[in-house]
Amino acid sequence: MKVIITGANGFIGSHVVKQLLQAGYEVRALVRPSSDLRSLEGLDIELAYGDILDLASLQAAFSSCQWCFHVAGIFSYWGAKSKGLVEKATLGMTNVMEAAAANQLERIILTSSSVTLGGTRKKRSLNETTTEVNSHFLPYAESKRQQLQLAFRLAAEKDLDLRAVGPTLTVGPHDYKLTESNRMIVNYLKDPLKSSWIGGCNIVSVEDVAQAHLLVAEKGKPGAFYLAGSENLEWEQVHKTISELCGTPGPYLKAYHTSAYLAAWTQELWSSLSGDAPLSTREQAKMVGQYYWYDSSRLKKLGYDPMPTRQALARAISWLVGSEHVPAAVRSTIHLSNEVYALRR
Repeated sequence: MKVIITGANGFIGSHVVKQLLQAGYEVRALVRPSSDLRSLEGLDIELAYGDILDLASLQAAFSSCQWCFHVAGIFSYWGAKSKGLVEKATLGMTNVMEAAAANQLERIILTSSSVTLGGTRKKRSLNETTTEVNSHFLPYAESKRQQLQLAFRLAAEKDLDLRAVGPTLTVGPHDYKLTESNRMIVNYLKDPLKSSWIGGCNIVSVEDVAQAHLLVAEKGKPGAFYLAGSENLEWEQVHKTISELCGTPGPYLKAYHTSAYLAAWTQELWSSLSGDAPLSTREQAKMVGQYYWYDSSRLKKLGYDPMPTRQALARAISWLVGSEHVPAAVRSTIHLSNEVYALRR
């Protein structure tokens, strides 16, 4: 069976490609002519050049394929405007559905996000049936929320089999562009104060997210949304684990709403002068105190079995510390644990 993957060279997309190849699928990878293809080197795939914002290129790329994995998207808390994120997400989704219908594709698997469900001030896990508990969605979350709603509406109108995967905070290797999830690890290592903050998250390995896509494609139900996460942890636990894995002290400080916002404002001001991405943004500061905790029980019924968060972080760190994302000055302060060293052998 031949499948087409949008955003195939991206962080999650490239791991989905590898998962599909291991399962015996024939893969056509949609990439732009200017794309960085390091994550796809050495893979037995067919490249198709196009853009999800260009319907004609999609219609040509989708030809003779049976399934589509729509992974392409923008994940950013800095330098991307809310209106632009929403417009690109919804236009890209519309084009994918149009091309799928025109080529009579049997199935579309959408990479959405757990943040479409929002967060809560209470320590409780949200699932796919949870009604909105956070009426204010940050630009990225709002773009994914509108994309998901549009996708299911178009699928119903065009009688298409659409299934969606909602990964939580995804970390792991081969992240050449550095997504916000892995940037969280890098920024913590670069932070001289080793700051943490109140609230919580759910962190999952990118390999497990790729596995989730295949499970949903093969065993999921049409019209269903599946959360793909692992453990629910408080941020202080996450940062302490990173320190333990990297042999660094910390966390030293715990930020609250006001202090986090002021620190982020200062970081953004400096970044506007230096051109470098800030360690934190005001959009991220608005998430302080929220618990982005999720329940993946629906997906586990299909056979989903994610690794523990500590192992996911160790696998991410083992790659990150050898990449260009961690400066040499920071790398010199790191003393990797045996857990991480074992992964680098």
